[in-house]
Amino acid sequence: MTQQDKLRIIRVNVHDTVGKLLAIEYRVTNVPVFIFFDNQSNEIWRSVGQLDYDQVVSSTDAYNPD
Repeated sequence: MTQQDKLRIIRVNVHDTVGKLLAIEYRVTNVPVFIFFDNQSNEIWRSVGQLDYDQVVSSTDAYNPD
């Protein structure tokens, strides 16, 4: 299984109607923010600002083992 098979990325515009509602629900006060969820929709971790590639890979591997 490749990294692309383990991760789904959804981009949300926090300035449109639906994005504003999601920002409130997930307490997003700064952008960019990246929120990672497990398969049961539980928040695993979040990152504000630039993502660290190694952190993404290690988190993906930890929650989606081959």
